[in-house]
Amino acid sequence: MDEHHEKFEQLLQESIHNDDLPLVYAKFEQSLPSQSIIIDVGSGTGRDSLYFTRKGYKVISFDASESLVEFSKLFLEDVRLETFESFNIDTLVDGIWACASLLHVERNDILRLMQKYVNFLKPHGVFYMSFKACDYDYIKDGRQFTCFTLNSMNEMINHLHDVKVVEIFETQDARQDRSESWINVILQRI
Repeated sequence: MDEHHEKFEQLLQESIHNDDLPLVYAKFEQSLPSQSIIIDVGSGTGRDSLYFTRKGYKVISFDASESLVEFSKLFLEDVRLETFESFNIDTLVDGIWACASLLHVERNDILRLMQKYVNFLKPHGVFYMSFKACDYDYIKDGRQFTCFTLNSMNEMINHLHDVKVVEIFETQDARQDRSESWINVILQRI
């Protein structure tokens, strides 16, 4: 087994063994037609893009980290070096997956960027986002963390246009070294 194949399989196992991910994947996929096109926003190592690709979806991935994009290109077809601001697409998609990525956007920019991505969805398209469950924002190791409670997330979503809430739910971080809670949001474009 070569080094690239081992990395590929390690990523896949990460997605399978993270306790809350299978539940979140299933909730997101419930509203997706087969062979959907999904944008993976801030795709990181490509773990989630890999999962969706293996499920038969066409995935457009992007991240602002050159090293993570190069790593992801070993396993994925469409990986782009882009920021939340710079990413653009000419066609509407069925799903947008933003797992623990938009939480790095400053609070005063978050609503505008959420709306930008809503506008990339086809009617009935599904948008998944997750944020740390916390009532304050913070910076750690030079990275912004914009957090929400269930109430503050509902207030934020009330300012978005052309969406309805499918579900907002809280999960616990399944990683062994973490005890954080996450706010998970599934929206649908109307």
